Amino acid sequence: MFVFRAPASLYVNTVNGRMPASAMGNTLIHEHFLVDFIGVDKINNYRWNRNDVVKKVLPYLIETKKHGVKTILDCTPAFLGRDVELQKILARESGLHILTNTGYYGAVANKYLPQWLLLKRINK
Repeated sequence: MFVFRAPASLYVNTVNGRMPASAMGNTLIHEHFLVDFIGVDKINNYRWNRNDVVKKVLPYLIETKKHGVKTILDCTPAFLGRDVELQKILARESGLHILTNTGYYGAVANKYLPQWLLLKRINK
């Protein structure tokens, strides 16, 4: 098993702010707490109830923490259900460090990308 020991000068940005990279510990690097494939034209954070999602997901996070995990990277992209406020709640309630991403998901003929983003890409 490879163990990376980060220098004290390195840091990562979690949903709750900056922390030393050395505090990450055992990390799950590609997870999803919530994904909504409804499509970019219909997606918004009113489609789910955060409290219901917390009730469903939190027990899994607590169990994960019992197995030595300290940090989770939620890779859910924009326009597919990324909800940083939900991630903050889950981090606080579970005691885990949660990182998110800034990415997009361009599969299915770009169904999950807004038109303004596609136009921006074409014009560059």
